[in-house]
Amino acid sequence: MILDFHQRTQKLIASPFAEKWILIATCLFAFSVSLGVAVVSISTLFLLICLLCSVIYRGKIFSDTAVTIRTNFTVSFIFIALIWFLISFFWTISDYKLGLEELVRYCRLLIIPIVYFLIRTPSHGLKVIHVWILGQVFVIFNSYWLWFGFPAPWATSYYAYAYAPFTTTLEQPIMSTLMVAVLWFYRSDFKSLWGNFAVYLVLLVTVLNVFFLMVGRSGMLSMILFISLSAWWSIKPKFRWAVLILPFMIFGLLYLSSPKFSEKIQRIPYEISEYQNGRVETSQAFRLDFWHRSVQAIEKRPILGFGIGSWRLAYKLVLNGEVGVKADSPHQQFLLWWVEGGVIGFVLLLCIYVSIYLDSLCLENKARYSLITVLGILFFTSLMNCPLQGAGMSEFFCVIIGGLMAFSKTNAMRSQ
Repeated sequence: MILDFHQRTQKLIASPFAEKWILIATCLFAFSVSLGVAVVSISTLFLLICLLCSVIYRGKIFSDTAVTIRTNFTVSFIFIALIWFLISFFWTISDYKLGLEELVRYCRLLIIPIVYFLIRTPSHGLKVIHVWILGQVFVIFNSYWLWFGFPAPWATSYYAYAYAPFTTTLEQPIMSTLMVAVLWFYRSDFKSLWGNFAVYLVLLVTVLNVFFLMVGRSGMLSMILFISLSAWWSIKPKFRWAVLILPFMIFGLLYLSSPKFSEKIQRIPYEISEYQNGRVETSQAFRLDFWHRSVQAIEKRPILGFGIGSWRLAYKLVLNGEVGVKADSPHQQFLLWWVEGGVIGFVLLLCIYVSIYLDSLCLENKARYSLITVLGILFFTSLMNCPLQGAGMSEFFCVIIGGLMAFSKTNAMRSQ
């Protein structure tokens, strides 16, 4: 009876209809990462169910996983990093409840191999990217909707008053920049779907949204980084030296033309001076305090770190009775991994980033340039925040990294 039930179940799942549902689930997840934590959580559960169906359908999870790990450096180091932080439970100063909560945050990295595993062909990868872009276009539309003063009861974010309908003013401009980067390099594909006018209109209104409507410094600087990288690849090598001055030109023009950009930049010296005077009450002062205390914690346990989920306790430990602020991360990805995972955790994070670059070299040009740009923005954002630990933000990064990797030459090996 059990054997008969298993045969019927596998026959049901091993159908073209089921394969379509696996693609649909991946696309729904790609769309949902733009819409906030609650929607992402629901779609993640659906994605995991479809992953299970995919394993049963293909019936060769071990061979597929072996090929994936053998041919993809990023996936390999993700698994190694997660194993290392799991081992750190043996010496963590955190309680196990807090450690498990942090482990869930680290496990968001698994979105990369899951999406890479579920997307079997480049055509499926392009569909996922298409839906991912549409999700962010929907966000931009709602952002302008709010800017024009129309009511939006479906906007779930507290920051809707600042034209960020579903996430935060930190996350939305970074997400929009990532979307613009991928759409720019895949514009020839989307011109056939949307038409020339629609593609360039989306690019224009999104850039204007980031520079003139949003207030997140990280997103604005990320957009400058993207424009500089795209210019680097667009001109002839002998003229690329001119690109080195482009970021400074854009920075100057924005400083003169965008009140929100200039206000944010002008606040940096003030916030730093506030921190130097002992007042930790501004955004930049918070970060400086967290970074300083993280370095002090690293000096105490540089090799193994304090263990998973321990940053908050390590922060309190190095305060040594001083008055601190409530925090759950240092707002710096590298420091977080070093404090909790020691120098080994820090090196593993570097290995993941380097691996993304190495894996991008196996991609076609559009996917390669897109992935390198995504990596550049990820690295830059990691210097000021923890994009791989944040709910919503990490899934947004991971789904596009996994999706772009579907254009690898090794996909033919995996689809056989």
